[in-house]
Amino acid sequence: MTESIFEAVSAVNVLESTAQDIIETPDMLSVTKGVATYSVAIETINVATTTNCDSGQVSVEAVCGKNDVQPYFLRFMGTILHTHSRET
Repeated sequence: MTESIFEAVSAVNVLESTAQDIIETPDMLSVTKGVATYSVAIETINVATTTNCDSGQVSVEAVCGKNDVQPYFLRFMGTILHTHSRET
């Protein structure tokens, strides 16, 4: 068995084990790392997410995207000013 297949099989085993734990104890989350098992009551879990984007990017639903708002706004204002200057 290749290393990548072994890793995939191991990941599937972890997912199956997690699904079984959820079915057996839906109000408790248990995680085993090495010889230690950590158990947490679901009602005590507070989940918060943040997205750290590079400069010039904005977070949209946990995905970073290019921020084109300022150039668009400047082009829009330039068009208005240019049109207005031709009318006067």
